[in-house]
Amino acid sequence: DDVGTAIVVDDYNNATLTGYTLSYDFPVWEAVQYNKSSCYGSDAFVTRLWDNGTALVFSTYLGGCGDDAGLGIAVNSSISQDTFVTGYTFSCDFPNTSAFQPNLSGGCDAFVTSISYDGTTNATIPFSTFLGGSQNDQGKGIALDSSGNIFITGTTRSPNFPTQNAFRSDIRGTRDAFITKMDSTASALIYSTYLGGNGDEAGVQ
Repeated sequence: DDVGTAIVVDDYNNATLTGYTLSYDFPVWEAVQYNKSSCYGSDAFVTRLWDNGTALVFSTYLGGCGDDAGLGIAVNSSISQDTFVTGYTFSCDFPNTSAFQPNLSGGCDAFVTSISYDGTTNATIPFSTFLGGSQNDQGKGIALDSSGNIFITGTTRSPNFPTQNAFRSDIRGTRDAFITKMDSTASALIYSTYLGGNGDEAGVQ
């Protein structure tokens, strides 16, 4: 099974998509990760197609020992059109670089990962971080502002989800939405807040 969950078109009309795959032969090219990590579950993938759809710019698995899925994607306006992905991971060994949160905190955490490709070498991960508390958290949407700051929304069941300058600093229901703004390298929170009432809520792209 292979599932695409989110897609974005950059300034050059290339399509970049994310999702998850259970396939060991998913198409890869100039990859960060050439092989599927999970022996029994899914890996996220990030794939970019040329504007005419005839070839891959790059395509990579993204995951660790547990289930991983990409659910939201954004591309900046730099020459390299860097890619930013969020989703969820159950993997304690999910790729983690220059991390705001270096360790998996719950059953599954959201993640925020940047992938860069300059056209000359394999794609790279400038930064990648977990984002979550002691229960299950999922990032479902991601966007950038003109300064490169990163906005993530999704859903959390964690009473200790990372908050900063919060509109609401405590969880109100079984599951609340969250809105998190991080700096351009995902190394610090600018603000992060729960958003919800006594029912279930989720932020989506």
